[in-house]
Amino acid sequence: MKIAQEHLKTTRPPLPRTAICEALKLSRATYYRAVAPLKPAAPPVEKRVPRRIPDPERDRIFALVCQPDDAELPPAQICARMLEAGTVLCSERSMYRILHENTAVRERRPQREHPKRVKPQLTATGPNQVWTWDITKIPGPARGQFFYLYVVLDLYSRYVVAWTLAETQSSAHAQTLFKHGVKTQKLDANRLTVHADNGSAMKSHGLAAVFDELGVARSFSRPRVSNDNAFSEAQFKTVKYHPGYPGRFESLDLAREYFETFFAWYNHEHHHSSLALFTPATVYSGRHAALQKTRQANLDAYYGKHPERFVKGPPQAPELRDAVAINPDKPLATLTPATEAAAAELKPSKAS
Repeated sequence: MKIAQEHLKTTRPPLPRTAICEALKLSRATYYRAVAPLKPAAPPVEKRVPRRIPDPERDRIFALVCQPDDAELPPAQICARMLEAGTVLCSERSMYRILHENTAVRERRPQREHPKRVKPQLTATGPNQVWTWDITKIPGPARGQFFYLYVVLDLYSRYVVAWTLAETQSSAHAQTLFKHGVKTQKLDANRLTVHADNGSAMKSHGLAAVFDELGVARSFSRPRVSNDNAFSEAQFKTVKYHPGYPGRFESLDLAREYFETFFAWYNHEHHHSSLALFTPATVYSGRHAALQKTRQANLDAYYGKHPERFVKGPPQAPELRDAVAINPDKPLATLTPATEAAAAELKPSKAS
């Protein structure tokens, strides 16, 4: 570029710019930018609108609009009221501009701020420490007709400690269910926490009074967060995806008869994938510790006969996790199972 600039100073007349660009292998745009004199940038000129309302008056209008009498009204109604009273502050559009400048195109009244719901975090290291429960619809004999299945689940063992089936969803059924469940399981309710979602039956005053009487602590899911009660939701999926589930029940008595059989199978015969393939009743009663030793002994004996079949070494029977949690901060480690002597023998559940 210096060569091109020197050429313009010394050569009269100068060569055509196209020839210079071809000789220097430059684009003409680059050439013109280099040889053109630099012009100082002009200072920005503030555009002044003569009809704009001055700032002091805008502040006064904003203060008047936010008064308690006008804070609950939109600008159109404020302008109409003041116009009838003989006062003209500005146009409706100007009032909207002033509110927008102050980020007040929103609710201007003082609002109650609800505290943020805390994430429920519960951990069970044994049976009857945390129960979760929920209600699901069961299709009845006609389209649009439903029965309501109430299921209370022990978090640690996934054991169904109580259940009932009713034609309605109400607090009265929930109260009867928990009174029956606590009485049947013969447990110390003062150590028990019951977790549920935010349904009307779950948050009813009648059920709260029953829990206070029994000494049961309550825990609730956050609004619109289904994962906070994932264990009950997963159990309902097991209910409705079972091969024998009829899909629709002709009567309440037939539905109760079906679920009587289903929950007996679920508690005592279903080898749960999250319980190291023990049944819920086995874990709930504490018999899983002895069965764990039996499983391992049988695997060791089989390995002694056919070690060539295990390329990764001696097989290990799956072990039950030492704790189960709702919304744990960190993944729970797999620890050795509790001893059988430490587990209490508890009676199985009966339908209410």
